[in-house]
Amino acid sequence: KSAFPDRLFIVDGIDLEVQKSIDEAATIIQENFDHVDMLLNVSGILGDNNIATPGPERSISGIDRDWLLKSLNINLVGHVMMTKALFPLLSHRNSPNK
Repeated sequence: KSAFPDRLFIVDGIDLEVQKSIDEAATIIQENFDHVDMLLNVSGILGDNNIATPGPERSISGIDRDWLLKSLNINLVGHVMMTKALFPLLSHRNSPNK
C-alpha cells in the first residue's frame, strides 16, 4: 500500500456475514472513487477442527450443517454480495458512455 497509495485502497474490518458491514464498505469506496478497476476478495474461513470451527471436513459424514452454512456465508455469499454492491463501479469502466 505504501508503494502505491494513489492506486491501492484497502477497506479493513468488513464482516462478510453482515450485509450492513458490506454496504458500509461499499459506501466508503463509492465516496472515494468513481470506478473500481479490480476487486480482490481475499478473505475466507477454514475450520481448525475445534468445537466452534469443526471443519475442514474430510468426509461427507463429518459435515456439520451450521458450520457449512457459516463457511458458505463467508466464503461465497459475502463475496458475491460485495461484488454486487460494487458492480456499478466495476462495470463503469466498460460503459461506452463513461
